Amino acid sequence: MLSVKKLLFVLVGISFLVLMENCKSDEGNPTESATSSLVGTWVLTKITVMNGAASIEMTPAQAQIESTIIARADGTYTGTIIQQGVVTTESGTWSSDGKKITFKMQDGTVRVSDYTLTGNKLVVSQTIPTPLGAETPANLEFTRQ
Repeated sequence: MLSVKKLLFVLVGISFLVLMENCKSDEGNPTESATSSLVGTWVLTKITVMNGAASIEMTPAQAQIESTIIARADGTYTGTIIQQGVVTTESGTWSSDGKKITFKMQDGTVRVSDYTLTGNKLVVSQTIPTPLGAETPANLEFTRQ
C-alpha cells in the first residue's frame, strides 16, 4: 500500500506540474500569463511511459487511475487521485515562470518540472515511481475541462 500511496502522491504532484508548465508565454509578463493560462480544472487523459527506445501509451482507465487538478488564480491547488478505489487528496501552492512549474505540497516537498501547453492539452514530463519502486520517465497529459 505504501508504494501505491507514493505513486498517487507523485501523480498528484505531476498533475499540478503539468498544469503549471502550460503557462508558457512570450508576450507580456510571462509569470502572469503562465499563471492565468494554467488556472482551471484539469483531468488526466493519457499516460505515456518511456521504456528504453519504446514507449507505452495508456488511458487512465487502463492504468486504473483517475486524477483531477484544480489550479486556482491565487496560486493554490487541490489534486485528487483515485487508484483502485483509494482516494488521495493533496493541496498546496503552485507557480510558474512560463517555462517551468513549481509545485509545493503541504508537507514541504517541492517539485519543479518542464511542461508544454497546446490548446487545452497540458503535458508534463516527469519521472514517476512504479508500483515496484523503480522510477521511470513518463509524460502525463491533462485536458482542461
